[in-house]
This record gives sequence, C-alpha cells and structure tokens, in this order.
Amino acid sequence: MKKQWLLLGFALLLALTLAGCNQQNDGQQSGQVGENQNSPGSQVLYYFDGVISRDGKVLFAAQENTDYLILSNRQRQQCYILATQKTYDPEKRTKYNEPLQTDCTYRIYDLQGQLQKEISVPVEGEPDSVVRYAFPPSGNLDGFRIMVNQVSVNGSCRVLDIDGNVLLEEQFIPADEVDKWEDGYVWLELADNFMQVRCSIYDKNYDSIEKTCFYDMSGQPLNLAQDYSYIYDIYDDFSYNNSGYYGGVYENTQGQTLTDLLDKDGQVLVSGINEISRYADGIFVVVRGFERGLMDAQGNWIYQESVFKEFED
Repeated sequence: MKKQWLLLGFALLLALTLAGCNQQNDGQQSGQVGENQNSPGSQVLYYFDGVISRDGKVLFAAQENTDYLILSNRQRQQCYILATQKTYDPEKRTKYNEPLQTDCTYRIYDLQGQLQKEISVPVEGEPDSVVRYAFPPSGNLDGFRIMVNQVSVNGSCRVLDIDGNVLLEEQFIPADEVDKWEDGYVWLELADNFMQVRCSIYDKNYDSIEKTCFYDMSGQPLNLAQDYSYIYDIYDDFSYNNSGYYGGVYENTQGQTLTDLLDKDGQVLVSGINEISRYADGIFVVVRGFERGLMDAQGNWIYQESVFKEFED
C-alpha cells in the first residue's frame, strides 16, 4: 500500500511537470523575445544599452550614466521602462576611492516611451548602494518604492513613495555609534501588500548586526505572527513567476528553524513547516514534522509519507 501511495505521488509530480512544460512551450510559441522578456506579447526589448519597440522604433538610445530596465509584474508582463540616471562628484571620493554619488533620478515611462513619473533623490554615498528602488509584483506603479541607505552616515535608512515622499525612517544604530562600524548594507523588498527592510552592519572585525523590519505599504509597522528573520518569495518552478505566496523564516524556542506559509498580506496560511522545496499551481512540496509530501495552501495533505521512508525500504 505504501508503494502505491509513493507511485501516486510521483505520478502527480510528473503531471505537474508536464503541465509546466506545456505552459512554457505555449509562451514560446506566442513570440517571447530577448533576455528577461519571457512573457507573451512583449512590446519592447533591450537594444545596445537602450530600448527598442518590436516594430523597430528606438525609444531610448544609450546614454552615459543612464541605465534602462524594463519593469515586469509577477506574470512577467511588461509594465514600464525605468531610466536611472546617477550624478557623481569627481572631487569627492568614497572610502573605496570611487566618485561620491550625489543624486539619483528615476524616470518611469510607459511602453510607448511617454513619461509617467520623475523622482530626483539627493543622496551622498557609495554608488550602487546609497539608493535603490523596488517595483511591486502587482505591477501597480503606485507601489513603486525607493530606499535611501544612510546607515554609514547616521545609522538610518529612509523609504520613499512614487512621489518622493518619506514613508518611513528606520534607525538601525544610534547616530553617535556610526564610527564604530565599517559598513552597512540595506535591502528593500516588496510583497503584494507589505514591505521588508533588511539591514546588515559590519565592524572592522566582521562582527555584524542583522535586522529585518516589516511595514505595510504606507510605512506603518506590520504586526506579524512571528518575529521573522526574513520573508522570501516562493517561486513557481514551471512558470518561473512569483507564486503570490511567501515564506516567513523564524527560529522557535527550541532553536529549530521553521517556515510559515504566508499570503499576500503577510498572514499565516500554514505554520511550522520545516521545508518548502517546490511549488506549482497551488501545490507545495514540503516537509512538516515527521511527514513530507504534497500540500495545498490550506495545509491539507494531498499526498504524504514518513520522512523515514528510505529506512523502511
């Protein structure tokens, strides 16, 4: 009987794999072209450090100190074109002897090249780390966020909205202790309806402070079920998209690392999972306690077996 259940599980996994392959083939037949353009009906492509439309119109030619990126949503459908322009002061140098970055301007265009938003952020810090953006998986432009990393300056970071308004400022270390630390890195990550800001601060001996903070999209602190170390996107193995589900990682009182399955609002769907290793079309491959197998988003086992199965054979 156990072997029959095992064969049933393998058959279901094979069916999911074939379904995913068919979805990928359908996408390729629909005319997806170019790196990071893996969606049917792509309208624009990268073109020699610029952007060109599918009918051959050069929307943006390459420019010095300007990077172009095609922004896509969770379904890998193209949404906007982002132009990032950085300004440097060659007379001032960073600790790594690079020109100090003094400004970052984001210009967001629609897929026809029409300007939708322009946000200029005055900064002072290391290129590529002092300011970063985050685009929401929904593709909604109102959810575009900007993170300004000032950890090495005053121990804090700021998050701005699409209009450049400050939504929140998080003080990771007291300003008078900044000199004790060698460097600090900050990451801003967006889920559907919440944000997480992760910070790593290092001293000269490589001792570190690691901190993660969670907020709703307006910048208010988010109350979650656990004190999560971090939250990560769960990807669909076959469509290569974000699934819309999230894994919240935490350590229980026994020192065991566990994961909660979360929805788009950060609410717990299934708690206390040891491992989420695969996902496809609403089904997860998980280990929970002494059981492993296939589980749906409500925590129902579709197929399960003991984690000690190998020792029984």
